[in-house]
Amino acid sequence: MIPISVAMATYNGARFLREQLDSIAAQTVLPAELVVTDDGSTDDTIAVVRAFARTAPFPVHVHENPVRLGFRANFMHALELCTSELIALCDQDDIWEAHKLERVSAPFTDPEVLLCYHEAWLIDSAGERLGLAHIYPLLDRNLPSSTNPMLNPYGFAMMVRRRLLDFSEFWELSVDNLQLQHKMAHDQWLFFLASAFGTVAYIDEPLAGYRQHGNNTYGFAGPARNWRGKVANWVNIRAKDFASLTVAAKARASILARASDRLDETWRQRARVAIARYETFATHAQLRAAIYDSPSMIGRLNAWRALHRDGAYANDTRWTFGRKAALVDLGCLIAPKGLLGAVSASGSGKTTEAPVATKS
Repeated sequence: MIPISVAMATYNGARFLREQLDSIAAQTVLPAELVVTDDGSTDDTIAVVRAFARTAPFPVHVHENPVRLGFRANFMHALELCTSELIALCDQDDIWEAHKLERVSAPFTDPEVLLCYHEAWLIDSAGERLGLAHIYPLLDRNLPSSTNPMLNPYGFAMMVRRRLLDFSEFWELSVDNLQLQHKMAHDQWLFFLASAFGTVAYIDEPLAGYRQHGNNTYGFAGPARNWRGKVANWVNIRAKDFASLTVAAKARASILARASDRLDETWRQRARVAIARYETFATHAQLRAAIYDSPSMIGRLNAWRALHRDGAYANDTRWTFGRKAALVDLGCLIAPKGLLGAVSASGSGKTTEAPVATKS
């Protein structure tokens, strides 16, 4: 059995933490260690972890950050402190099914698998199931550069090979897909690397309870008051989203290029493929931003024609936008520019870490 570390980043999570810790201790395959990095909790989080550590059936390493890092850097810190070949990412407020580690580690017998993730239940604050979370379903096995370049599943459902940490020095160069002022979240980062360099495995079985407790960090803006406001809000969000995706895709291509010198020939060739695709995607995202933001209909029409001519609206890969997007963008061409009122950055936006519900 390949040794497994569990990486948990905590911050004021005492309310649900013991239930999560107990579910780790109840695994049919126990981890070699649990690494907890706490980001300056002011509640009983540290006390809960230390009480658990006294009777845990595996070593528990607790690290208290001397200064607040924020959840992105805190999770990256937890990952770096893990010592096993496989690392399971763990949130502080979920509940694991007893066979989660056993099931998620199984695909790693294939050395090409760099990341595996699973479906989950949505649960409420009492742990009652609300339904499936529908966490970015894919094929059982997904080859390099075959997944959507800008989507990722949640970290709590992931297990990764430690080899992905060889690229951690480049994380400082990363850009969050839709929040350019931030670096990638840990799940974005790991999925980006794994999907570029190796196989991503997916298990269509709910192996954790993903808790929703009404204290979400991210969410959707409230509805606009009239149809003109709704259209303006939607169009401006689209323009900003595609502009952000342009920057993020260019950053990913640059990171892969910088990392290429340290790769063997197989991984270097995979990097070349991913770089080319990210550069093309960046060009296409920039053109889509122009469709929603150009001051003239001619400019918008030219952008749409360029996308159509370049095959960006094809349905053949996850790196293209599809025919439905072509029709949606075409509809925008007839919208008068005066309709597109300004929307403040603080008053609009989408969830950015993954394609389903968010939590703190």
